[in-house]
Amino acid sequence: MKKTLALLLIICICLAGLSGCGKRNAELPEAAALPLDGDEFAELVYPQVFALSMEEYFLRAQEPDITDPAFAWEASCWYAGYLNHTRDSDLVSAERIEAFQRSLGLEEIAPFEEIWPDFSPVSALTDEDGKAWYRFEEYRSLVEEYMGSALEISVSPTGDGGVESVITEHYEGLESEEFIFRFVFSENDAGPDSLFQYKVDSLEYIVKPPFISKELGFDYDTLIDRNSLSSVFSAYKAVHIVNETGDGTNEVWLCNIDGHCLEVHEFGENSYYGEPFSGRYRGMYFERNEEGSEAPYRVSCGDYYDPDIECEDYLTGDFEARPDLYYTGETEDTLSFKAGFRDGNISESFTVDRKTLLVLGREYSYNDGDLVFETKTTYEYLKELPDPDYIRSLTGPFRTVTEIFEEYHSETQEKDTLTSEFEIPADFEFMPEDVKYGLRNMYNNPDHIGPYVYPGNGADYTVFTTNVMG
Repeated sequence: MKKTLALLLIICICLAGLSGCGKRNAELPEAAALPLDGDEFAELVYPQVFALSMEEYFLRAQEPDITDPAFAWEASCWYAGYLNHTRDSDLVSAERIEAFQRSLGLEEIAPFEEIWPDFSPVSALTDEDGKAWYRFEEYRSLVEEYMGSALEISVSPTGDGGVESVITEHYEGLESEEFIFRFVFSENDAGPDSLFQYKVDSLEYIVKPPFISKELGFDYDTLIDRNSLSSVFSAYKAVHIVNETGDGTNEVWLCNIDGHCLEVHEFGENSYYGEPFSGRYRGMYFERNEEGSEAPYRVSCGDYYDPDIECEDYLTGDFEARPDLYYTGETEDTLSFKAGFRDGNISESFTVDRKTLLVLGREYSYNDGDLVFETKTTYEYLKELPDPDYIRSLTGPFRTVTEIFEEYHSETQEKDTLTSEFEIPADFEFMPEDVKYGLRNMYNNPDHIGPYVYPGNGADYTVFTTNVMG
């Protein structure tokens, strides 16, 4: 392959150190010995590594399927873009692209028109001698754009038959960030192109371990597992979460009731979050009723409230969104961590219990000069359930509310009648979302006459709703 100054500027092939770094996998296939000479390595292995690293960099897939035709064609685009940039050409032979895809394990090459039926970054043409070629103009430009300044890639053998590549991001105003990929190769004698002597047996995106010191006696996965809601509920009946912001305070209760999660929110009167009080439990969405109402709470339910969906995992979610946790200190009872952000305007830190590893507090701030936002969150773990009225009522007794909905279709001038039954607590009022927001009217009778009046607690009842407004 022709070497140019551009090639030297784009890549840094580190061949001196053969000791590996990153995650190892003993079950990976035994690899053929790779060439360690710089020129031979660059010619036989580097273009494959570059193409697959770039494709995986944009996908960030944990277990990429390199034999997926869509993945193979997109990687082919990066492969061609690399060749075109280093050779100053827009064309790559169809034979070479097919050989590249076969080196990924594809026995048949899917037409690119099947991958991109509407718009394709690839175009095919045939020369005077009948030889097939592909043109990849767009990806040549992308390689030049990204590798000129924003990204750099280094590739090196790991010493155990594998190859590791590192893509480093350099974006103005942000800290550099590295993305690590590991490859295993074996001999490939099936490809028509002699350059493809090595078949890619595996490609692995290595998620860098969090910055939690091993001396602490646990790893990041342990921290995640301890703060999963199922783990918390195995030891506690409820979690009380308090969020303090510049707009006021809102509280969240997550309660374990009969193996199901109750989620309750209570906001300050001037909060922009919406209803002052709301919650959900087993497919019901409920909120506090108007003061003075016979039913203290009203409930909406239906297909859009999935009873199988439990509470959002507030605790684990906080950590999973920030895997780059730096250990920052400790007290006799707590450990502290700071999340690493490339954006200097953002700061986030956590405090966890030293013995249980449960999150005790979270502080988050964003400040870019124009927008300032801060929130402080505390977590309290309760052995006993709190005893407000909404918990007492949610577990029954229940009654059946029947909704008969008459839907008018203005396009066809036809009407449909839909009947639904809902099991709700006996002292809750049923209030469909569409009625609440003025998209339907609700009545006590099928003639849709007179204002709706709440029928009272305890007994089953029927309501009649319609989207005919009037």
